Amino acid sequence: MKIYLGKYAITYSRNRYYLNIRQVWTHGPHKGKERLVNFAQYTTISELTNRILMLDVNRADIKTLQQLSDRVELIAKEFAGKLKGAM
Repeated sequence: MKIYLGKYAITYSRNRYYLNIRQVWTHGPHKGKERLVNFAQYTTISELTNRILMLDVNRADIKTLQQLSDRVELIAKEFAGKLKGAM
């Protein structure tokens, strides 16, 4: 399983979910190709989901509870759609 969410990619292997950061090689023989750099690993999908929400909300310019609610809902819909397609 591999799910792309913006600058992140989620992979699954041996009962663990991996949160990876998508990066592009800037030099060397693989210049211009994408690579996944392991950021963290989780044993449950709920832990992974919480972390994705926290990372995205922390980097967004959110000033009100309504903006927070809208952002969480948007991320949840995007993730649920991609997760459903990957299973």
